[in-house]
Amino acid sequence: MENTVKSFRSVAVLQGTARRRSFIGSLVKALGLGSLSGAASGAAPAPVHRWDEMTASDLTAALERKSLVYVPIGTLEFHGVHLPLATDAIHTQEFCLAAAARTGGVVLPPSHWSPHGHEKWPGSMLIREETFRALMTDVYTRLAEQEIRWVVACAGHWPARLEPILREIAASVMERFPKTRILVLGPWCHPVDTSVDHGGKKETALMLALRPGLVHMERLDKPEAFRGVGKDAVEGTARFGKDFFEAEVKRFVELLGKAMQES
Repeated sequence: MENTVKSFRSVAVLQGTARRRSFIGSLVKALGLGSLSGAASGAAPAPVHRWDEMTASDLTAALERKSLVYVPIGTLEFHGVHLPLATDAIHTQEFCLAAAARTGGVVLPPSHWSPHGHEKWPGSMLIREETFRALMTDVYTRLAEQEIRWVVACAGHWPARLEPILREIAASVMERFPKTRILVLGPWCHPVDTSVDHGGKKETALMLALRPGLVHMERLDKPEAFRGVGKDAVEGTARFGKDFFEAEVKRFVELLGKAMQES
């Protein structure tokens, strides 16, 4: 009799566990949490490319697989009444993460500190160029000291102004650390249109694709709303942003592969 009771208890426990797992699985599916469902079922987790979310041992293992580090460079700057102040940083971080998913490597947290641009506009936190040079020199140097083979700096903010500065700094650091190659490339490297706008159609579309919850198109309802940004912002759509983003990432990976072969 005692054994029979134990058997009934065991069955009840198993049935209860099965019901809980079924409930959790249904809840996860209903909420669209596919990655959580995969983890619960024992599926292999997606590769982690974020430096700041890794343990030291995970980082070491990732860099042993691919000694490549992306440095996303953005800013905190006025981008109109409809876009977040970190637009440039969001764009370049997502760009680097998308690239790393294809190339391997690790992505540093985005820098929000850059010089030049909409100084003294609401929300802008632009720093002096000498401060930026010192900051990037230290970042490059710390990576080179850890014997990173490839460093790729991606300027999401005013690349025409920042990329020459970044290349100067890179050349100086590589003289001291010849085993590290520092490239300055992307994210504005679309195969057809490499021009950069500020809060216009492209950046608006990119944010609608990458961070739709942070975009306020309804605020572009008066002429003064376009002060400091492109008037074509109203033409930005999530579909255009998604297509533009995918095209520039694909082109970037091609350019990076070529640059790494030539270096």
